Amino acid sequence: MLFKPAVYLVDFIAQRPDDSWKHSRIDSEMYAENSKQFTKEAVDFQRKVLWFGGLGNETYLPPWLGNFPQNTSMENAKLEFDLVVVKACRDLLEKNNVKPSQIGVLVVNCSLFCPTPSLCAHIMNHFKMGRNVITYNLGGMGCSAS
Repeated sequence: MLFKPAVYLVDFIAQRPDDSWKHSRIDSEMYAENSKQFTKEAVDFQRKVLWFGGLGNETYLPPWLGNFPQNTSMENAKLEFDLVVVKACRDLLEKNNVKPSQIGVLVVNCSLFCPTPSLCAHIMNHFKMGRNVITYNLGGMGCSAS
């Protein structure tokens, strides 16, 4: 019989961007429609996700998605990652008094933004983690990676 090790959730952080990033579902629908980036079918799918996927009426979106034309640049995607994910990592490390050098495994899951170098590499470089960290960068898999 194989031994299956237990996995425990030690702690978590719920990262909330600035309130200026809050948008209603109606705003989000309008942004998708006005962006001219999506087919009618894609907008309809996004509408279903917004209304039936558990997102509240105060969903957070980066400010540049509400500007027209939308500025969906790599620079803005990296900025969003830093402002949300890197900050969440920093807060979690500080909350638990853990040094980045104490991390042995790093898993990053991001379904839409998959840059090269990877998001794992970005976090490792930002926090100056050691080369011996085992990393898993899950990208482009949507919710199936969770």
